[in-house]
Amino acid sequence: KKKKKDKDVEDKKKQDDDEDDVKKEVIPNTISKCCYINDGGTEKVFFVGTGDYTGALWESSLEVATIRSVDKAPLDARNPVPSMSVLHTKLPKGVLVTHLSPSPSGRFLFLGFVDGRVWVVPLNHTGVHSVISLADSQVGAITTVFADEAERMLVIGAGDGSLTASQWNSEEMFQAAGRMQTERDLDMSEVSRSLTSTMPDLMGSDTEDWQLPTCENPGFCSFARDIQDDTHYSIQDAKLKTEEDHAKAQAEQKKARVRERIHEVRTELEELTSKNQQIPCNKLSTAELAVDQEYISFLAKDMMKQIEGVNFELAWTVEFHERGMQKLRDYYLNRLDFERIEVLGFRSPHRVSTFRTPSMSQELQQSLARLHELIFSADRESDNEEGLGDDPGSPGGRSMMRFDGEGGDGQNALANIGEGLTGAQQRELRRQHRQERKQEMIDLEKSKPSDAYDDPQDLEAIAHAEATLGNFMLKTSAKYQVPESQRMNAEKKRRQMFLLEESMHAIKTEFNHRVLALRDFRQQVRAEVQRDLAALQEIDQQLGQKTEWVVGLLDDPEGAPSEFPERRFDYDETDLKAFQRKLKGGDEMPEAEAPDQADAESPDRDEEEENESEEADPDAEEDEDDDREDDASEEGRGAAGSKKPKPTGKPTNEAVLQPMAGRSALAARRIARLTLRAQLLQQQGAKAGALGKAVYEEAQARLWHDRAQLGEHIKQVIDTFNEAVASIQKEKAKLESDLKNADLKLLVLYEELLTLNELEEKDDALLRKAKKCREDKTGIMHQIKECQDQLGDKKAEIEQWHSEEQNLQSEFMELVGENSLYLGALLKIYKKKVKRTKRKKGDEEDLDEDEDEEEEDSDMDEDEDEDDDMDDDAGPPPGCDVQIFESVIDLREKRLDMEDALQEIQRAVEELKKTHKKLLDDEKRIDKEQKQTGAEIQQFQTDKQRKLNQVEIVFALRLSQVQCLAQDGSSLERLPAELDSHVVFTNEGQQHLMSRITELHTEIREVKASHKQLQRDFKVRKKEKTQAALHIEDLNAKFQDIQMLKFGQTVDLDLIERSAPDKYVQELRAKVSEAETDHRKKLSEWEKRIEKQKKELAKVTCDNTSLMEQIVSMGYSQMQLDAALNARIANVTVNDNEPLIELREIERERMKDWLAVQSKEIATLQAEINLFRKKGGHIYTTVTANRGGPGR
Repeated sequence: KKKKKDKDVEDKKKQDDDEDDVKKEVIPNTISKCCYINDGGTEKVFFVGTGDYTGALWESSLEVATIRSVDKAPLDARNPVPSMSVLHTKLPKGVLVTHLSPSPSGRFLFLGFVDGRVWVVPLNHTGVHSVISLADSQVGAITTVFADEAERMLVIGAGDGSLTASQWNSEEMFQAAGRMQTERDLDMSEVSRSLTSTMPDLMGSDTEDWQLPTCENPGFCSFARDIQDDTHYSIQDAKLKTEEDHAKAQAEQKKARVRERIHEVRTELEELTSKNQQIPCNKLSTAELAVDQEYISFLAKDMMKQIEGVNFELAWTVEFHERGMQKLRDYYLNRLDFERIEVLGFRSPHRVSTFRTPSMSQELQQSLARLHELIFSADRESDNEEGLGDDPGSPGGRSMMRFDGEGGDGQNALANIGEGLTGAQQRELRRQHRQERKQEMIDLEKSKPSDAYDDPQDLEAIAHAEATLGNFMLKTSAKYQVPESQRMNAEKKRRQMFLLEESMHAIKTEFNHRVLALRDFRQQVRAEVQRDLAALQEIDQQLGQKTEWVVGLLDDPEGAPSEFPERRFDYDETDLKAFQRKLKGGDEMPEAEAPDQADAESPDRDEEEENESEEADPDAEEDEDDDREDDASEEGRGAAGSKKPKPTGKPTNEAVLQPMAGRSALAARRIARLTLRAQLLQQQGAKAGALGKAVYEEAQARLWHDRAQLGEHIKQVIDTFNEAVASIQKEKAKLESDLKNADLKLLVLYEELLTLNELEEKDDALLRKAKKCREDKTGIMHQIKECQDQLGDKKAEIEQWHSEEQNLQSEFMELVGENSLYLGALLKIYKKKVKRTKRKKGDEEDLDEDEDEEEEDSDMDEDEDEDDDMDDDAGPPPGCDVQIFESVIDLREKRLDMEDALQEIQRAVEELKKTHKKLLDDEKRIDKEQKQTGAEIQQFQTDKQRKLNQVEIVFALRLSQVQCLAQDGSSLERLPAELDSHVVFTNEGQQHLMSRITELHTEIREVKASHKQLQRDFKVRKKEKTQAALHIEDLNAKFQDIQMLKFGQTVDLDLIERSAPDKYVQELRAKVSEAETDHRKKLSEWEKRIEKQKKELAKVTCDNTSLMEQIVSMGYSQMQLDAALNARIANVTVNDNEPLIELREIERERMKDWLAVQSKEIATLQAEINLFRKKGGHIYTTVTANRGGPGR
């Protein structure tokens, strides 16, 4: 059942698959469009199609196709030749290609699609294309595309009946496609700008010259003329305008009906209000007159909803304009550190503006940060080097050694130190002093300068002269060599450009801050002058005069730029209302009449708002009535005193310009007093007497004086500010010239950078080569130093082994004795060469042992005689002590070990010498390569300098700076036509060279004087050296005399010190004596104990003897009993003596062994006694087993 079920499932799946195959639509592989192109002899076919060819442009070559005649083979009898097709361009999916044709030159392919698009595909890079969309996307299928011979115009025909001519920049498009194929990181914006800039102009034509048929001609379609009238609008526009006018008319009618109804309701409300006012009592309040409060709140809420709806509808428009404004601000303003701000003088032609300063880019700031970090690190390193150079303990310091003619102080000091010491301690002290003097002498020899040593001060002076003297050879000279400090590469040039841009930005920033400070100062001047003008106006009113020259003093000229352009985005309600009036066409209306007109235009709107406000807040009228009463009372109280001006929305000039402190405040208070006095006098008129007239005249005089003082102060302030503006304006002119020169310098640096970028690859290669040479030289020097250190260590080891060998020789002499009879024989044995087996270390030495054995077998015949001499020793000389002989053998083994170690050291030294020689050869080779690389770098730098010299530079010269005058054919001096044979030189440089001559003479005199002083110092030092040498000779002679008096001959003190017991030996002897004393004490104790034990032994022996006697007696009795028993059984038993004989043999052998042991011990004791008899002899004992013997 299970198999049957599985079979049914499989059959069902097969049926479903067959049904799916039937449902799938099979699209055949057909070619819909194709075109033929002959590209320089290469025949190609481009085609598009359906099926597998859908969605791509394919290329197939005709090279594999064979040419056959129709006569030989008819078309139906030919077999197709297969050819490989290549996919070039992917086309839009699901869009049918309706046209495919090549351009006249064969460089482009034109593809037309059913949706009205045209693709222009360049054949040098088919991965890109240009799209032209002109026809209708629904019915505008492209039917034909044609280009003129120059390939500047395309004529496109579409299915919607349109025929379009389009300009076409074929050359630039073809070049851009080629660049896109070769350059991966191509800037498409630059390509777009290039295509746009080189686009040919559209040829002008008039439709009247087309000779198109009119509508009356039968068989032709009508042609619609273009509407050229600006006031004309189309039928659709007319329809829309009619609908708009109809909607406006309906809205106006509705507004009129609403206004009429509001007017009726308002009239009714006024009547009710007037009736309510006429009621004598129980009047209704405003809240009680409102019948439906819920309806009023509903209207208010509905109004708020409508306002929110309007705000929501306008939110997108507001954000759109805000975003646009923000984009403009970001593009034009946020990229600037300072925009152009102009500061004008007061009635002066002087004006100054800031530099428009763009912000430094992020890349430039990062590069400057890295550059400043490098500069700071270099400064820190130089400071550290200077700190190390000032260290008094540095290697550059000098040490002076003073030789005293008298050495009594040192000798007395040594004598004082040596008091109270033993002879051994004094010898040790003298030996330490000699070692210190020897070490000091070695250090002085090491610090002695060589013959090629140069004074560091001289080297520093030479380096300073080379650095500061200057090379006045022209850079264009063939012999000019670029100094290492002046060598330039692309990175250094970029750093120069970075620093120059930073300097320009800093100069502009600093100047702009000064201009902004001047602008702030202008505001202060304006405020101060306004206060003075207000005071002057008061005085003029009192005097009845008018100061004409102050009229318009602070006014800016017509067309002057804004003084605060950064406030362009700040606005208030007044600005918004003014802008609204401008939109309505009231921008030419005076500001005073504009609000009235606005109120007159919309009286109904004001009435509506008034009624709404009254309805919304019924208590507002009562509050307003109370406010009016309060205002009236205050106004009445103010009328009794002075007249209070009517408050307005804007503050008056008196309130703004009221001086608070300073000169203007004093003048204002004084003017107020004088004005009050003049008013009082005028009020009195004829009643005033002579005193009043005098006071009046005095007040007038004071007012005239104050008027003159204020005028002078105003002129002084204005002139001071104008002079500041003129000064900064003049300074800006100089800065502009300098900045323009800096811009020119930046252009020159950029051209030099381009030149250096071309040479950067070779420069990097040479630098890498030089760096490799330096690294190799450093490595070789380290290896040479290590090799030299190893040689020094090996030398020290050899010296140490030699000293140990001498110690071994002295030990041999001490062992044998100089007066020994066996010295010659033992010395021969000591010097004898003995064949020994070599010790091997590890498995590697075991492997080497086989090779050594093979070499030994090959050299066996040659070394027979030597092997005979190096046989084992037969024994000590006759009569020589065996112990001394064995000690000599041990010393010989030590000597042979030393010789083997010395041979290994010698072999290591030879290897090190070979390595050192090889390293020296490598050093010479590297020096040669380094020198060759340096020459290549120098030549490359020279060639680089020549190329940089070809970069043209621009500089400005005044006519007064040009002093290069030459005589022409006449006697007049004129500027030469060409400057090829002249050099541009500055006056400062010429004066420096002229003054340098005098400086050189002075320096030569100083150098000669210094040289003479050095010669005198040299003579003094030489004399001191001679005196020191004589002093040393005197000391040597004195030393020899002392030795001759003390020893009778010249003795080597070091040898005496070595032969004499040193401190260590003395300490050992003291320890030996202490040990002997302790041992003697212990021996005496042991002897006492032995005596005691002997007494006990004697007692025990006596007891044992008595017991033995008892045993003997008992033995005799036993023997008698045995004899008696044996006599009785003589006839029965046999006498057996074999066990007794065996016991006697065993006892005899035991006694022989004991006697042999005793003889050996006796011989050993005799040898020890002989050694003790000798003075200064060493005791070498052998350990014997079972020394006590069996019987002890």
